[in-house]
Amino acid sequence: MPKYPKKFLSSPAVPYICTDKPNAKKCWVFRYVILKSCIGGGYCPMYEQETGKKIVRIACVQLKHTFPTMFDNVVLPRYGLPLIGSILQNVGYEVKVFDEHVAPVDEKWVMESDILLLSALTGAANRTYEFAARVKAKNPDIITIMGGEHATNFIEESLDWVDFVIRGEGDEAIVDLVKSIESGGPFKGLSRVSYRDNGTSVHNPITASPTDLGETYNIDIIHKYPKEKALGMLIKHKRTKVVAVQASRGCPFSCSFCIVHKLFGPNYRYRDTEDIIDDIREKLAYGKDFLFVDNLFTGNSQKTGRILDRMIEEGFGKVAEFSAFSRIHVAENPEMLKKLRKAGFRTLIMGIESLDNDTLNRVNKQQSLDKINKAIKAFHDAGLFISATYVVGNEEDGPGSVDRIVKFSVDNNFSQIILLSFWGYPGDTETPLFPERLIMTSFDYFGGNYVVHFPKKMKPSTLQREMMRGSKEFWSLKRCLKNALKLNFRTAINILFHHYSYQGIWRQQAKYAAYLESIEQDYYDEKGNLVIERIKNRQLDPIVERASKVSGLTVNSQLQKYAPQSL
Repeated sequence: MPKYPKKFLSSPAVPYICTDKPNAKKCWVFRYVILKSCIGGGYCPMYEQETGKKIVRIACVQLKHTFPTMFDNVVLPRYGLPLIGSILQNVGYEVKVFDEHVAPVDEKWVMESDILLLSALTGAANRTYEFAARVKAKNPDIITIMGGEHATNFIEESLDWVDFVIRGEGDEAIVDLVKSIESGGPFKGLSRVSYRDNGTSVHNPITASPTDLGETYNIDIIHKYPKEKALGMLIKHKRTKVVAVQASRGCPFSCSFCIVHKLFGPNYRYRDTEDIIDDIREKLAYGKDFLFVDNLFTGNSQKTGRILDRMIEEGFGKVAEFSAFSRIHVAENPEMLKKLRKAGFRTLIMGIESLDNDTLNRVNKQQSLDKINKAIKAFHDAGLFISATYVVGNEEDGPGSVDRIVKFSVDNNFSQIILLSFWGYPGDTETPLFPERLIMTSFDYFGGNYVVHFPKKMKPSTLQREMMRGSKEFWSLKRCLKNALKLNFRTAINILFHHYSYQGIWRQQAKYAAYLESIEQDYYDEKGNLVIERIKNRQLDPIVERASKVSGLTVNSQLQKYAPQSL
């Protein structure tokens, strides 16, 4: 990298100062790229241009997490980016979607594009930032845009690496932004768009949520999406495939730990029934295992009922299997359960979250352990499998809480469990985790597999090892063999697949648990309880410190808000 005078490197065109030592090299490389682009006559994100840029080719990219996840062996592109790519394709742009869960990214195609559109979960943020910087270094004229869960929650960090951020739903915002780039601006006033103008961050307000959900995604837009049958993929490549469809967006419930409302707003919206049916019919050529990616497929019994009636009329249940996210309240509707099974649904993914009623009440889950048990019986009686998600490390959870969850899940014959460590976004006022309780040395550990907070009633390393031990027990070869001997081959194959898929996760969790052990000792008493007076003086991790400054979140504000119930 060329050496520039200090006054040159501190030019107003430079969007930020590099103080994060672990990432200092990446930071300075990016500063150089920005300077080279601005001073060399390329696109300069700090200044709105008087002349536009002709947009022909747009590359959409979604990368895997830095560390292994259970989805690495599942061909299941996230729904949002292919949808956005298809919307752009439908208005005339040349678009390709690259998702590492499907195939490696064709970087040559990306480098020759006019716009790079990125989407990322937070666990993939660092890899996504590095990718954006690498592309920008080779093609300074390319314009970079980022959306999705991470960019929506870490706007300032994302703007350090890309030219624009779209917050939340991008269906309408992306077309408006691309058109404005073509015309040279202005960008002020574009709903959901954030950018930097002369080094100052601009966050345009969100004017409305999309109401027309008629658009769907074109699978052919996804680079190297396989048409191979799922069973063949499983045997040959140890991978499986699931086709994503969507019937609704949002959720009418308000669980305090959930990010759905931040991404999709408070409105719960359904697609037109016939659009959904057409979507399924077209995608049957690509696979027979479908997942409704709705946050809550069964949220409106009348509208869900109409969809199920049409699925039954079409005979989809005879040629495909479906899964969907739901809640235990659907167990109170026996007719709905019958329709679900007849329409081809085999698995309902339930957010049980906790077996502790105090926790369920505190997070506003609107369910109890008694209702959970009754719902489980109703689902099994209807011939439906249950996949359960749990949030562990809650304020009420102590040692042994994960063991109880695993035993409960095995005893109730759940087909799958997902153990997610409790966490909150730094700067989020809806979490009892004040900044000093967050362990966020890197975005790489975001995503649920790793403990990123100091639990109240057990040490972080204790929770991390319980999570690892619990998932190992649930996905053990011993359970696989037991089910095979009982001729439950579907369950046995499912356990074997997950046992293989979790190997990388378990190895990384073991390493991370050792790190947690090295930082936790000073903050707990001899019984393993968190000492608030000690943790209050802990130095904030850089990610947390920055977000806390932006939000104004402090230890005192959170203690006052959540005491005495939580702390």
